Amino acid sequence: MNKFRVFYKFQERDAFAVVPAETSEAAMAELARQFPQITTVYKAEIEQAVTKMPKWLEVGELIWDADMARFLATLAEKSSVFSDSPSHAALLCENKFFELSGGEVCTWPGPPDGSVAEAERYGARAIISFSSAALVPASLQALAHEGKIQRMSFFWALVALGFVMGKTQNIDRIAQRIPSEWRATFEECVRTTTMR
Repeated sequence: MNKFRVFYKFQERDAFAVVPAETSEAAMAELARQFPQITTVYKAEIEQAVTKMPKWLEVGELIWDADMARFLATLAEKSSVFSDSPSHAALLCENKFFELSGGEVCTWPGPPDGSVAEAERYGARAIISFSSAALVPASLQALAHEGKIQRMSFFWALVALGFVMGKTQNIDRIAQRIPSEWRATFEECVRTTTMR
């Protein structure tokens, strides 16, 4: 199957795919069979295909300082990283996770029972939970409330650093992705937290 990209038109609750111009009709028919949520297929040069990316797929930029390195060490040691989305957005989330994580596959959970109506209002949501005693860096304080940050852009920034969904993180993988000038601070904080 040729490479393709899927984009969503949320107001209509449907999806469209952009495939390379040289895609055969048989390959397009197979695409439609495998992904029934795709209502329209466009042929185009993929590199030139332009669409507005949903805001909840944007990766937040972390402002690095010692407090950020320490906070991320705290999250790597003891936190809960979670995201869910309505079914119409799951494929985009899975693709974004695959891209940012360096090839990790993640099946995106749907919203819990009873919250579907709320979930339909957004493309995806994130809940990063941590000890309310954690020192939150100044650049994130406006996002933190009662030991939680609920912002997809921050979730994606964590994924780019090697975080995965759940309560257990691969600290060595995360440490390798911390900028070199802050890695020692991160590792020292991890050692200190582990010894408690």
